[in-house]
Amino acid sequence: MKDNRKSAIAAVIIVGVLLSGSLFVFLSVQDQKLPSGMLPAFENYDQIQQFVNTASQKVTAFNNLPTSGAIQANSDVSHSTTNIQVAGVDEADCVKTDGTYLFIASADAVSIVRAYPPEAMENVSRLDLKTQLGLDSSYYVWIDGIYLYADRLMVVASISGPNYYVNGSNGSILTPMIWRVPDDRTMACIFGLTDPQEPILLGTFGMSGYYVTSRMTGGILYSITQQNIWTDQSNLAKPETFGSNGTIELPATSIRFDPESTDVSSFINILAVNITSLICEPTSLLAGYASTIYMSQDAMYLTFQNCIAIPMYEPQSGTSAIEVSDGSYNTTIYKLSIDGLSVQPVAQGGVPGYLLNQFSMDEKDGQLRVATSSGWEAQQSSSVFILDKDLNVTGELTGIAPGEGVYSARFVNDTLYLVTFRQVDPLFVIDLSNPASPSMLGQLNVSGFSSYLQPLDPGHLVGIGMQNGSLKLSLFDVTQPSSPREVSAVVVPGWSDSQAMWDHKAVLYDAQTGTLAIPITSYDKDGNFTSSIMIFDVNATNIAVRGTVPAGQMEYLMRAQFIGDFLYSISDTTIRVNLMSDLSPVNEFVYQESAQYYFPCLLGAGDVVAVGAMT
Repeated sequence: MKDNRKSAIAAVIIVGVLLSGSLFVFLSVQDQKLPSGMLPAFENYDQIQQFVNTASQKVTAFNNLPTSGAIQANSDVSHSTTNIQVAGVDEADCVKTDGTYLFIASADAVSIVRAYPPEAMENVSRLDLKTQLGLDSSYYVWIDGIYLYADRLMVVASISGPNYYVNGSNGSILTPMIWRVPDDRTMACIFGLTDPQEPILLGTFGMSGYYVTSRMTGGILYSITQQNIWTDQSNLAKPETFGSNGTIELPATSIRFDPESTDVSSFINILAVNITSLICEPTSLLAGYASTIYMSQDAMYLTFQNCIAIPMYEPQSGTSAIEVSDGSYNTTIYKLSIDGLSVQPVAQGGVPGYLLNQFSMDEKDGQLRVATSSGWEAQQSSSVFILDKDLNVTGELTGIAPGEGVYSARFVNDTLYLVTFRQVDPLFVIDLSNPASPSMLGQLNVSGFSSYLQPLDPGHLVGIGMQNGSLKLSLFDVTQPSSPREVSAVVVPGWSDSQAMWDHKAVLYDAQTGTLAIPITSYDKDGNFTSSIMIFDVNATNIAVRGTVPAGQMEYLMRAQFIGDFLYSISDTTIRVNLMSDLSPVNEFVYQESAQYYFPCLLGAGDVVAVGAMT
């Protein structure tokens, strides 16, 4: 009996020693000293786990913030290119042309159509992404956008494995079940177009996470994805790359983080791919959910919105303060230098408020200019901030349009055109020539609002927006910045809107011919819609409707392009060609039959819409 007791005591001691040893090992992992500095890299995945576990206990700091178309080279025929924000920085779209062919992305396929001359239009080839990637029917594939570069086609696509539930203990399909995050990844597929009738898949480059956005400059494609930090309810995810070398886990030394961050909900993964040499370089940032992303030719800016928490009352002994949001936000900004395949963090900063979209940011002479909104409803107002190369705020203009938020912004050289809205549509002209002291130059109040501003020349721009439920285009004369004027306007009759209001790539503008074309959707009293491309004549004094190119029943017109003297209207099934001058019809070609098709460009990057007959 005594021997049994001694054995039991010895066993307890041994177990205690083992547990204490395990606890020591656990604590030694948790107590590792994290790297310091500006967006340092982790040394191992234990540090990542430690940072994730402790970051949520920090309090958001706010004290350090301020108080207040080029022609493609492979065609001799002039043609349109994607309407982009920054010269030299291309953006993905669902339709591209090289002056001879149209490349049209829908669902998981790209149609290549010989478009010029228009009398000889024909299907040349069709790239089925699921087949090209060797994926079985359990995977979902949809194309986020395409690029053209020299004789190569880049297709950026989202890949997702099936959503499923698994038993937490053994993985069998039983109850109780645990939601499992699907196998999301974003792939960049590069095809050679030496013979467009038989495109050759030259390489595939993928990164874990769902698609956020992408850009292309200098022959380098930059794809940005966002990946939840958890694979399921307990396991930390690890960023991965996918390609001809298989699946490779990103080393912790390639993952950056902000030591002061309080939101570490996802990995922001960036994959840089050299389109010519077919090599790539990944990097990752452990942060919150990415908001607006802006890119110049040599820098990328990632922004993250933070809801400001305030204590309801002072904590009493034995109790904790309850923190709530007062509706206020601030925005953290990270700057990454872009040099070929190298993407390196160089600065971090922040501004009060939140950004509307990518046009809320602009870089000039190494300085970042940012337009934000703060507060809600009657307490809402807008601000402009100038940040230096280190993202320190050097100038600000706050309290713009009390009670109103930003509806559109456009930076043109040293001028910001800002539209806010609540009851009327104020267009503000703001001088940014002195970075230390941006100033208001002029203001114009008109009915309705503009949600997108298209510069025509240094003294004129077109606002695309709404007035009383109808689409409105306004021509603004800003040659006298202190006295901006609306010199002409077109209101589309009845209930109507346009993709161009939220997707600038839906805008076709040709300065040489004074042609502006956008897709328009009109609705009758029963909610039935008709789709068309509406073409406008625009000059310094007038904007007027030249005509429309209607779609067929249940068709969505997505884009307008021009090649030579011809206007191409592209729907989800059909291409229509008209003379640019008088819109007389030339040809019509059905490049794919009506079925269930998906076009990310119908709602903007990352969104997917099913159109056509459901099958």
